Order: sequence, then structure tokens, then C-alpha cells
Amino acid sequence: MVDTQEFENLRFKKKRFSSALLAEFAQAAKDNVLITDDYVIIQHVYVQRKVTPLPLYFQSEKDPEAIRHVLIDFGYFLKDLAASGVFPCDLFNIWNYGVTHWGRVVLYDYDDVLPIEQVKFREKPQPRNELEETGPEEDWIFATDEDFFMDEIDRYSGIPLPLKGIFKSVHGDLYTLKFWNTLTDRRNKGEVFDVIPYDRAKRFHNRDRVM
Repeated sequence: MVDTQEFENLRFKKKRFSSALLAEFAQAAKDNVLITDDYVIIQHVYVQRKVTPLPLYFQSEKDPEAIRHVLIDFGYFLKDLAASGVFPCDLFNIWNYGVTHWGRVVLYDYDDVLPIEQVKFREKPQPRNELEETGPEEDWIFATDEDFFMDEIDRYSGIPLPLKGIFKSVHGDLYTLKFWNTLTDRRNKGEVFDVIPYDRAKRFHNRDRVM
């Protein structure tokens, strides 16, 4: 997850900003940005490290191996996030994730995160009769904001269609109720997960280790 730093009254020399950006400040942020003859003073700002939003990365990157690397890292990132006790409610809204300069996937939008213990993982109910089969799902499926149908997330995934097969071949367990229930059960029993802060490809391999 990307750290967010809060600052007040940051002062920059005016000559560092383009005329277009100064005009945008004056129009869109006039209550928060003070422009003097020599300085631009930003009275309140949140700063995050620069990342490329995941959808833009998939559109712009031309190296297939780099795309595959980031795609697989995305799945490991989601698993590490869950192991840390955090569940992004917009699980596959890939605009919430970004790619760093080093090719790691991070979460930079925290509007929809919940403690994983608060989430109710479910499988989507099947229609019991013709009326339910043909009628709107909201008329016969009851769900709260904390209910998530894990067998539906592949359908609504923002992962580009040509990449879905690669992702699912490595991280297909993310689509299953078993994965999420097992993880939450282990956490509830007090297990502390080993979350690796670096690329798994750079790990030392223990020949005696049982996966």
C-alpha cells in the first residue's frame, strides 16, 4: 500500500510551474493554493509516490514479459493484502492499483477497504425457479455491503480479456470461496502470515521447503 504524507503550507518558487498549471491552480484550487509574485504556496496537500494506474500500464507497456510479471505480482499483492487483514471491496477495480517504477503493484486508493474479518464471503445463489431465473437478481438475492460473491469476480474483473487466462492460471484460487474462508479461519486462529516485501522471483529457494 502506498504511504500518504500530509503537508501544510508548502512553498515553491513560482518559476517551477508552467503557465497552464498556474492557471489550473487559480481556477480549480484557488481556496487551497496561494499564488504570489514569486511563490506558489500549497496550504494543504496529500502526497503519494508516483505510480502508473494499472489499466494505463496494461495499455502502454509493450513488453509481454513485463506485463506478465506485473499481472502475476498483482495476484500476489492481493493475497498479501488479505494476509495482512485488509480486504479491498473493489477487489478488481484495477483503477485502484498502480505500478511502481520497479514494476511492483500497490494500492493507492483506500476509499473501499475493510478489515477482512468483517467481510462475508459467499457463493452466488442459484435461481430456484423460473421466476427467479428470468427476474432481476436484486428481487431475490439479498446481500449487504459486506457480502461478496467470490465466484462472480472473474466476470467483473477489470483485467483485460487477453490476460485473464494468465492471471487465472496462477491465481485462480482468488476466485474461490475456499481460499478466502481458509485464510480468514487461519487468521482467526491467530496465525501470523509472512508477507514478503519484495519480488518473489528474488527469493532464496530452500530445497527442503514444503510448499
